[in-house]
Amino acid sequence: MTKARLGAAGWLAPLFVVAGCNPQNVAMEAGLRTDAGPIVVPVVVSQGGPVDLGCVGHATLPAGTGPVSGTLHIYEFLSMAPIGGNHVDIFSNNVITDACAAPDCTTYSTDSAGNVALTLTSADWFAYRLAASGQTAPVLAFNQPWLTATGELDVPGFAPGTISAVGMLFMRTFQSTTLGSMSGRVLDCAGHALANVRTRVFVGDHEVLNGALADQASPRITGLEGTAPTRTGLTGQSGNFVGANIPPTDDCHVEAWAVTNEGAAESLIGCEEAHVVVGGITLSIIAGLRSDYAPGSRCAIASGH
Repeated sequence: MTKARLGAAGWLAPLFVVAGCNPQNVAMEAGLRTDAGPIVVPVVVSQGGPVDLGCVGHATLPAGTGPVSGTLHIYEFLSMAPIGGNHVDIFSNNVITDACAAPDCTTYSTDSAGNVALTLTSADWFAYRLAASGQTAPVLAFNQPWLTATGELDVPGFAPGTISAVGMLFMRTFQSTTLGSMSGRVLDCAGHALANVRTRVFVGDHEVLNGALADQASPRITGLEGTAPTRTGLTGQSGNFVGANIPPTDDCHVEAWAVTNEGAAESLIGCEEAHVVVGGITLSIIAGLRSDYAPGSRCAIASGH
């Protein structure tokens, strides 16, 4: 039996793995500043081998090969305890809507072991929404790849205190009664995590900008090295980014920008759209820039399509 993990051994786990950085092959990006002043933006690097950005600009949503049955296991991110007896909406089309309605969405309840039996299209992206309860905050997760063979897929839920604790790691007090949070990972076309990527979060036409470090109630969007925010704000070797105190919205998108060659300016290498909910966390995987965004959508406009 195969087993895929997006949690303990996957894209969120590097929050708790200390990683280094690569100071080689740097390029200047005029005007990019942090709290410490202007920075030198390193060329994007992959921890899985040469950076593969060959699909950027013409990637498409994955096309599965047929139905595969498996188990979705939902656990609490910090304690690793199963989240049992909790409602979860599964969106087979990877689009989260306010209402869960067939044929694109089905509501399930996890058993005492935090499990749900599912049959979805092999390797297709799906989304899930974990309902708020006494043991979990609202969780919206996009771009989750389903199994390619019968097995188990582990995905995280977050207790309200967990989201607050993660926010404290990068010096923010989570404003859980009015604002939301997010986390994600940037990948290249081969599925490898990318370091030295700047993630930009937009609500409508407006970019969510970092507040001063002294203002712990303000937004902050940054990359991570282990448990700490990177000094530059760019993703570290895990490819992870986080955001705290993001305005709730159904009109949010995340852009990934990187320097792809020495001496070049930053360019857009990925974009995905999402929602942000009050008191909850939005999880998203950002891969190569696609050519099949919905016409007129934020990512279609950002990518020039």
